[in-house]
Amino acid sequence: MKKAIILSRGKSIEHVKNLNPKDYDLCVFVNDWTRELQIPYLSNFLFNSKKLHHYICREPFAVLHPHNYKVLNVDLVRLNILKKEYFGMEPYPAPSRIKMFLDQHRIPSGYIDQEILTWSDPRSPEELRLPGFPTMGVLSTVELATMYDFDEITVLGVDFYEGEYMTVCSSNQEKHAPEKSGIGKAPIMKKFLTEFFPKKKDVKFKFYTYSSFDPKCENVEIINEKLKESE
Repeated sequence: MKKAIILSRGKSIEHVKNLNPKDYDLCVFVNDWTRELQIPYLSNFLFNSKKLHHYICREPFAVLHPHNYKVLNVDLVRLNILKKEYFGMEPYPAPSRIKMFLDQHRIPSGYIDQEILTWSDPRSPEELRLPGFPTMGVLSTVELATMYDFDEITVLGVDFYEGEYMTVCSSNQEKHAPEKSGIGKAPIMKKFLTEFFPKKKDVKFKFYTYSSFDPKCENVEIINEKLKESE
């Protein structure tokens, strides 16, 4: 059985204390982890993972310092863009700036396969900002379930903005999400995933989440009990 684990930035990520990184064939961590890497049990989990990918949004703040990529031995940084934007093919005037930065520091990166558009929100073919997903936590979940052959995907730290971030939100430097770019996305995220899970019945999903999210799907297990302070 092939297993993957996705680590987002909500407080429920603390459940990783009771998990073994060697149990997963791939570990994905999402967006800005500069502060999370200062938490020993989180940085140790990444460091001891068999294979490590970093999924990042389009914002430069999500990119780690090159030193961190090398210390963690990150296998790939996955950008939230398609091939044309990655390489700067028509209609894009130049390759992605983030790609060029990573290339400069010899850090391997990649784009999202065009096939992901089958699963993303409907958008015009002329829309430049593709693919279309509510958040990177949702995108990474869907991408691993559809572009790979994993039998089980475990997700931690996607709390649908019902709880605090593990550290702070990158955009407002506070532990709660901003109303416009965060909290307002929660219903969209839940609807998207609830409709997606039944389409991938061959994959088992396990969600550790400090939220009311429960899609009531046979292939989804929800663990929302909060970890005790002593654990």
